[in-house]
Amino acid sequence: MEIGSKSMTFRHRLIRSAGGTVAFETVFKCVLLSLETRRAAEIPDDVRETAAQWSEQEA
Repeated sequence: MEIGSKSMTFRHRLIRSAGGTVAFETVFKCVLLSLETRRAAEIPDDVRETAAQWSEQEA
């Protein structure tokens, strides 16, 4: 996972409950959008910190 100042890139996997094999995997980028300006906005520090913790758990 990558954490930028205005976007984050995630990997998402669906695991089959029977057998534990990967059924689906994708990577997607999310950009924080200001609804007022319709432009990319800075990701708040608390959100960035939480995402970094998830990333560390995944490693």
